[in-house]
Amino acid sequence: MSEKLNLQAFRDLITPIIPSTEICTVESVDLDTLTITAVPLDEDEAEYLDVRLSVDSEGSTYIIPSVGSLVLVSEIEKESGSAFVSQHSVPEKMVMMGGDFGGLIKIYDLVGELNKVNTALNIIIQAINASPVVPTDGGASFKAGLVSAVNTIVLPTYSDIENKNITHGGS
Repeated sequence: MSEKLNLQAFRDLITPIIPSTEICTVESVDLDTLTITAVPLDEDEAEYLDVRLSVDSEGSTYIIPSVGSLVLVSEIEKESGSAFVSQHSVPEKMVMMGGDFGGLIKIYDLVGELNKVNTALNIIIQAINASPVVPTDGGASFKAGLVSAVNTIVLPTYSDIENKNITHGGS
């Protein structure tokens, strides 16, 4: 018997017992159970129900795929009917370690906002150093110098520094 025939015989022997992996389309997502329904691209195959997005039912770390996107669905055990999503083509959201800390920080946006704080502090320091002090005006000249400098300050808003599609936590 040739080596090629031996290899094919071995494949034929183990294929029925080895869990499979298939490319599927996401039909629906259930956020309560952290599962999806997936339809194989091979139309001869049955759809996968209750495909896990996380290893555990608590779902501390998982990726939510977009409906209609492609995923790889891998069986956990051949005959158990249990499967999980092993790869994603278009993730909608990612949660790491529970997500209690909120979204990941967009560092370049945060640095831009912090630079506004530094600029504001520098303007105030320069205004204090440059504002005139006139002994007989009760501080009006000094105040006027500060007010004109402070009116040019652009304050940070911190409104767009969080990526809400990727959350993280400590649990």
